[in-house]
Amino acid sequence: MNAFYAKVSGKVYGPFTKEQLMHMASSGRLNASTEVSVDQSTWTTAGAVLGLGPSVEGVSRAGTAGAVPPTPSRGPVVDSSGYLQVLRNHSRYPFYRTSVLVAAVVGYMTAAAPVLVYCARIIWFGLSSFEPYELVAAAVLSGLLAILVTVLREVASMFADLVDSTLDHHARARV
Repeated sequence: MNAFYAKVSGKVYGPFTKEQLMHMASSGRLNASTEVSVDQSTWTTAGAVLGLGPSVEGVSRAGTAGAVPPTPSRGPVVDSSGYLQVLRNHSRYPFYRTSVLVAAVVGYMTAAAPVLVYCARIIWFGLSSFEPYELVAAAVLSGLLAILVTVLREVASMFADLVDSTLDHHARARV
């Protein structure tokens, strides 16, 4: 069983087994262009050793920069961008963000309803039904509802951002 060393930004990490290198490649911790060696004097790419193509499933979008340097005490540090996206895709985060958007649109439509109903009443019954205080009341009600929808949308967005930052923290802490 060979022990492999990985070189990133001039620093050497390891030893790793071939299985560990495969796992690191599949989870995005290293890419095909990361330098690896058995004897620390002759270096080749992880792609050549592991039979990886130029792009590895799950590798960070950064691509050719090499692996994210591992820390000697905890093993490799994860490039959280790929892992974070997996967490987001397998959580309720996208659904929640979409729900917040849909609820805001419905809320704004509801906020506009009093003014629209009053205008429809004028169109239907004519200007003889026009009462200025009713128009002012409808406009004030619409304005208050719009403000309420905006506040609720911001609160819901803060919760979504809190969840996202928790997912990001989890992705960065993952070993």
